[in-house]
Amino acid sequence: MPPPLIVPRKSLPERAVLWCRSWSPQVKQGAITAAVLVVLTALGWVVSRSGSKTPGQVIAATNVSGAIFIQGNGNQVAVGRPPEAPLPPSGLPTIVFETLPGLPLGIGPDPALRVHALSIRNTTGRDMEGFCGRLQLPEPITRMLSTNLPLGTRISCRPLLLDLLVQGTGGRSPGGLWLGATSAVHFEYPDECFLPKGGRGQQTQHSGAGEVTGIWEFQLDRLPREAKVSLQFLTSAAPIATNYIQFASTPLWSSPPNPSATPDTNELRFSFEGEYSLAGDTQARREHFLTPLLFQERSRTLSSLTVQRDLGHWHPVVLNLY
Repeated sequence: MPPPLIVPRKSLPERAVLWCRSWSPQVKQGAITAAVLVVLTALGWVVSRSGSKTPGQVIAATNVSGAIFIQGNGNQVAVGRPPEAPLPPSGLPTIVFETLPGLPLGIGPDPALRVHALSIRNTTGRDMEGFCGRLQLPEPITRMLSTNLPLGTRISCRPLLLDLLVQGTGGRSPGGLWLGATSAVHFEYPDECFLPKGGRGQQTQHSGAGEVTGIWEFQLDRLPREAKVSLQFLTSAAPIATNYIQFASTPLWSSPPNPSATPDTNELRFSFEGEYSLAGDTQARREHFLTPLLFQERSRTLSSLTVQRDLGHWHPVVLNLY
């Protein structure tokens, strides 16, 4: 018979090393965390005994996204990957209105028409979502000329005209709205994505036979940071726009039945106002913006002031035309 195989007996340290190697990765991570806790606890006790520092007692240790965070009294020690940096503070978008010289080929010459441009650049520092703006102009928009959008951005533009529902007979004529003897009319307001809030005036009037308006709504589903949207549109001062221009240019403070003897120099009738959301916000909140517009009646040119977060010293008026 062959002699028995003699296996040398391993020493105690060697057996301990082999036993540790047999641990699973989860057990090893827990052992390392426990070892760090023991070391920091002992270190805090030693510092406390020396009288040179406040005790650094360890309270808890957590594992977040593969990084160990050890919480102590007034301090936090991170072992591994640090948490994500906080989002930068948000700015305001840049919104500019301007009147362009001349008219497009094939349209002019027509002294009643003007070409205006609107540009919206996302300078907030983050992606904008659900952008909605309510535009009030001194002249009605008669035609959208062009839109320039970044890839993946969609836009919606529509006039905000109130609809009239007639029970019986009725219609429009050059002299205005007419109804039959036993007829009734009901107003249907458009479903707007932005409803102006706060203390402000409101002015409503029927447009007679006119069907054009300078009160429009613009929506963008998403606008990446530093991306830009630009539009061009026509406004008109032709006879079809007479009713709207008269309505839009009449200040609220001077309107019947109770006109004021003191002009309200801060009344704001022409503006671009709305809301948007910022990507990355943990809470669903809407950011507000207001762009006051200036109109030179003689040259019929449009310009804009700096975008602001609140109403400031302005007294905006909400215009509704049907």
